[in-house]
Amino acid sequence: MKIKNLLAVALVAVMIASCSNNQSYNNVPVASQSDSTFYLIGYDYGKQLYENRNQVAGDSVNLDLVAAGFVAGVKGNESKIEVEDAQTFIRNYFMAAQKKQAEENLVKAEDFLSENAKRPGVTSLADGKLQYEILKEGDGPKPTAEDKVEVDYVGTLIDGTEFDSSIKRGQPATFGVKGVIKGWTEILQLMPVGSKWKVYIHPDLAYGARGNQSIPGNSALIFEMELIDIKK
Repeated sequence: MKIKNLLAVALVAVMIASCSNNQSYNNVPVASQSDSTFYLIGYDYGKQLYENRNQVAGDSVNLDLVAAGFVAGVKGNESKIEVEDAQTFIRNYFMAAQKKQAEENLVKAEDFLSENAKRPGVTSLADGKLQYEILKEGDGPKPTAEDKVEVDYVGTLIDGTEFDSSIKRGQPATFGVKGVIKGWTEILQLMPVGSKWKVYIHPDLAYGARGNQSIPGNSALIFEMELIDIKK
């Protein structure tokens, strides 16, 4: 986890702790450029924390301790915890937590895909790491790896959490077939234009153990995707 995201945790913790003392932040006036700057610092860090929330794994975050440490640091007080390098200590904790989460996610992903492959209408490719079911079959041409395509899609985790949607953005995505995750590259070359498929992708063919900003490591992904057109 980036250190600035740890600061975001601290800022959020302080705000929550303050709100618990009957202070409201909804009505704080923003009356000057200085006020605007400090508000945007808090908002920007808070938004980054929200977007990176899936990177926080392991034990639950103790907001009281985060707030206590943050306030002590701001006031210049000595830390209650003696370590040679606080950032290294923090980084090692989150790396271990993320590794543990990725290991657990891999088991969940493989169990899910194993069961999903048994459902009627689901086709498994190769070793079962890529699966699909046809929601609507198109009759157009199939793209090659060298083509660009126009696709509408919704992406979710296996627990139903939505992490991306071109439909919500109100505009289909256009990209090169070989410029996306391996699961997409492979499945797109099987889809005729006009098709809408539901695709299930093993983490090895997606974002792997590292994940990305909104996807935890070793997550299996589900996409409802419609191939609209091939852009020559």
